[in-house]
Amino acid sequence: MSEPEFLTDPCPIELESVWGMPRNSVDAETVQPSPTPAPGSLASLRKAIQNRQLELSFQPIVHLDSGRPAGLEGRLTWVDPEWGGRQASSFGPLADRQGLAPRLIRAQFEQACRLVETLGRLPVEKRPIFVTLKVPTRHLADRSVIDDIVEVLGGTAVDPSRLVVEMTDLTSMAGRYGVRPAVVTLREAGIRVALAQFGTQASSIRDLRELPFTDVKIDGALIRTIKESREDRAVVSSLVQLAHILGLTCTGEGVEGSDQASSLLELGCDLGQGAHWGSGVPEAAVQGVLQNLQQSIDRVGHRAAEDIGAHRDVACS
Repeated sequence: MSEPEFLTDPCPIELESVWGMPRNSVDAETVQPSPTPAPGSLASLRKAIQNRQLELSFQPIVHLDSGRPAGLEGRLTWVDPEWGGRQASSFGPLADRQGLAPRLIRAQFEQACRLVETLGRLPVEKRPIFVTLKVPTRHLADRSVIDDIVEVLGGTAVDPSRLVVEMTDLTSMAGRYGVRPAVVTLREAGIRVALAQFGTQASSIRDLRELPFTDVKIDGALIRTIKESREDRAVVSSLVQLAHILGLTCTGEGVEGSDQASSLLELGCDLGQGAHWGSGVPEAAVQGVLQNLQQSIDRVGHRAAEDIGAHRDVACS
């Protein structure tokens, strides 16, 4: 499978040929090759791009009522054999400072679209409905980022509703980021938009009502204690009800066990995501994860059918 050109470029000394950056925008000493660049430095990020160490990992999202795969969340990971895997948050600030974030965001959506097309060849009952990617709110204010997402989608045969842009760090002052035009543009293109960290960030009910979101994701900090804390359970219940009143699909994040999954289902939450169903895996392993989830559903269904048959036999005897 081919990768975006800017990730596969041999990455010469000058970053201009890879990132389109002015030659004087980075200290020349900073970008000189180093045999052992420090983790988190521009040199190490440059080496990661050259060695194709930036890739998406995917975590399953499931229907809570059936366990059937509903989607996948892609998370950009820096896979470094020497320093270990790192999530985007660990090198995001560096990418921001060097103006690389828009290129990385585009690359993520290119990979996500390719995966959706691949999964589209699976039987209907086994393929996820969507792939979701987090995009920090500050980048959604950049019109070129939105145009890139729409352009990438337009170059494929992917149903737009199978892509979800997940907004993070939205606050009650979201207006200063100019996110409304971005959300409206994405929705007009048919792309779904989710509000992440629902229930723990400072977003106002007015933001939720006025911005045309399609989904919300309840923060895992509230899910972790949903079984033990009556207060957290009440908060989550209220958030689920609010989401449904507004016509939004609700996902519970950070689900680590069956008790939490059962509690979310009891409260009417639609979807679940977390270690209970699997952690992030590389693209090559996605189909195996989906197959395992489907086999688990089949086994549960088979046992239920056997139980019904046994009860019927007892009733007839």
